[in-house]
Amino acid sequence: MSLEETDAREIQVLQHYGDIEEYRPYWKPQYDLMHMTSHFYLCEVTPQLEPVKMESHEIAQKSSMGQSIQRETFMLKKSRPI
Repeated sequence: MSLEETDAREIQVLQHYGDIEEYRPYWKPQYDLMHMTSHFYLCEVTPQLEPVKMESHEIAQKSSMGQSIQRETFMLKKSRPI
């Protein structure tokens, strides 16, 4: 069971929703870029969420949170009819 991002319990994966593959500049000077593949799923969860506990690397990189929001907003808009 993964609690990452939501701290949800009793997660039931309903179906795969999509993937995003990203290449972007990396903050460590010895690297030119970062490659990441994000996988998204439609799930059902219990309504009760646990308190969110950010991991140390998430706290250290708060300035890059805007990129996460852009990625997740893009995926949410994907489901809207044109």
